Amino acid sequence: MVGFETGPAPPSSAETAAGIDKHFGKKIMTRAMTIREPEQVQALFRETWERYERLDVLVNSAGGQYPQAAIDFSVKGWNAVIDTNLNGTWYMMQTAAQHWRDHQSAGSIVTFPCAGSSLAAS
Repeated sequence: MVGFETGPAPPSSAETAAGIDKHFGKKIMTRAMTIREPEQVQALFRETWERYERLDVLVNSAGGQYPQAAIDFSVKGWNAVIDTNLNGTWYMMQTAAQHWRDHQSAGSIVTFPCAGSSLAAS
């Protein structure tokens, strides 16, 4: 048996940014990108440092999974999951830490899996 569940559609990045600005008076930057590509991750951090001259917290919440039993994943599907959940998370953490080291500043990393869906198989 395979069960798949998704929650309500999340707000768009622009809606989230507008809500944060409205409620907290803080401007945030949003960017469409993939954390699977180290070059895109590095560009994100360069832009962040150029714009804000600091990064206090990295929150890693990207994740992906297919709505099927893992035993049935294709090689391409498995690689997509690993590239996002493992490699992408690592690229984000490593790049943040390198920027903190290079700028002699401190920061925090919070990593948790994407909770937008759940999968059960038996």
